[in-house]
Amino acid sequence: MPAAGSEELQLAKAGQLPQLVSQRLQELRATEERLQSRRHERASRVSARHKVLTESCLELQQLLEQHKLAVRVEAERVTVDHLHTQCRAMLGKMEVMQYQLLKGVFSDGRLQALKKLRSHLLQACSSQEKQVLQTRQALQHYQSFGASFARLAQEYQEVLAETENKQWALSELGKSDAQVS
Repeated sequence: MPAAGSEELQLAKAGQLPQLVSQRLQELRATEERLQSRRHERASRVSARHKVLTESCLELQQLLEQHKLAVRVEAERVTVDHLHTQCRAMLGKMEVMQYQLLKGVFSDGRLQALKKLRSHLLQACSSQEKQVLQTRQALQHYQSFGASFARLAQEYQEVLAETENKQWALSELGKSDAQVS
């Protein structure tokens, strides 16, 4: 009877088989739904993390650019300060060289000679200005006479020329008398 009991057991198991398969199928579907739900949750979390990481990277890039700009501005400020200091130093050197050149050119002896020359030139300029003023005054005075003065001046020149001719003739006559005697 052991064989009949095992057959019955097999038959009983075979009768439960569709129910077991159906139950196992439901369990598998529930597990698959849970897995699908977990995959979806995981994909959402990955997407959210990716979004956060992307935003963080963008913020880091912006901060890096701001830092680069700040560093560049500071470096340019330092460079400008350095160049400004160099320019001031070069200008100072140029002034010193100019003073040295002036000192070499204008020694004490040369300064005294230049002062004398300046004094002489100032006196000459003053004298020339006085002469120009006197000449202008005389010209204005002569212009005030008009045409009658021009005639008078012409006559004066003729008298002078005649006087010079007579003096020459007298001197020639005096020479000829001296040779004759």
